[in-house]
Amino acid sequence: MVGTAHCKHSAKAKKILSKNKIAFGELNLDELYGKDQMEVANCIFGDKQIERYVPLTYYNGRIIKTYEELHDLDADGKLKASEDSL
Repeated sequence: MVGTAHCKHSAKAKKILSKNKIAFGELNLDELYGKDQMEVANCIFGDKQIERYVPLTYYNGRIIKTYEELHDLDADGKLKASEDSL
């Protein structure tokens, strides 16, 4: 999951993943500065200045672009831990 320390949706996304026992790694963009931050953001989001939302979650080979999308998957019961993530 890509997020920031001060984003309330990043914190909520982590809670959803934890609640569903989905193992995840976190890249906190706040821990990167200047050129490094921009280079990492460009690698993740592309070099276009649009659609740079956090949290960005990779789940089961799929990119979930927003917290709302992750929340909806959770509400619909579509988030499940794989055996690999247990």
